[in-house]
Amino acid sequence: MHPEGYTLVSVPESCNHHVSSQRVSTPRAEPWFEDHPEVYYSAAEMMLQNEYHFVLKCTQSQRKGRMMCYIVGKEDRNTAAKLIQLIHQRKLAPHHEAVSSPVCVEVPSETEAVQGTDMKLLCISCMKREEVTASTVVEWFYRPEGGKDEPIYEHRKMNHEFPSRFSGRIQWNGSKDMQDVSITVLNVTLNDSGIYTCNITREFEFEIHRPLFTSSRLIHLTVVEEAGEDFTSVISEIMMYILLVFLTLWLLIEMVYCYRKVSKAEEAAQENATDYLAIPSENKENCAVPVEE
Repeated sequence: MHPEGYTLVSVPESCNHHVSSQRVSTPRAEPWFEDHPEVYYSAAEMMLQNEYHFVLKCTQSQRKGRMMCYIVGKEDRNTAAKLIQLIHQRKLAPHHEAVSSPVCVEVPSETEAVQGTDMKLLCISCMKREEVTASTVVEWFYRPEGGKDEPIYEHRKMNHEFPSRFSGRIQWNGSKDMQDVSITVLNVTLNDSGIYTCNITREFEFEIHRPLFTSSRLIHLTVVEEAGEDFTSVISEIMMYILLVFLTLWLLIEMVYCYRKVSKAEEAAQENATDYLAIPSENKENCAVPVEE
């Protein structure tokens, strides 16, 4: 049985994705099928991140050369018909036609800064389908310990800095595609410690409707007077010294071993030479003729 909210449509099996009928009917009681790999649109990925609330699923029908497809979601029949029309016009591109682009990775921000330096507050919100047009609004808030959130910066087509303790010390450090919406706090002080909140509101531009996608990032920043030693660097330094001592001892042992080996070889060669010179003298003494008186 198909769950409620499924709308049944019929499309050809070929890869051109043309829709044979715009008629939308109520789904019948049939077993559920797996996703068809050749009919998996970008809309499916949007649905997974709550950016677009439908997905297209297809399977073989009893009629040869046709696929039975289901619009999954809470859309009404009119909306489902519009979706099929968009697919027919190829305004929702198939997954395999996506253009390659640089990979976006959501990396957490650093949480410790040194007094008097510049600190970049990293805030990245990746778009799963970058070819979709969207307008992005970014809001930055600061909350001191025991205090309330206060706006410090906003990017809404243009940059706007709110009057605060950070006035004149905030620099926009985001990317052009608005996936990286980071800022940099110049010349941080000990009073800048606290919680920074990055709110991203992204509105996607579709012909049917304009869904909103929101996300937030929290950064617990601690400002210290001096940079503390990293535990990893300390361990690396200790291991380096141990390795240097080990290599030095190994080199000394090898030098002593080689010196003793060469000395023994020279002594053996000298003894052989002495024995060789002593043999003719003994032969001469044995060969001497006794003198008669």
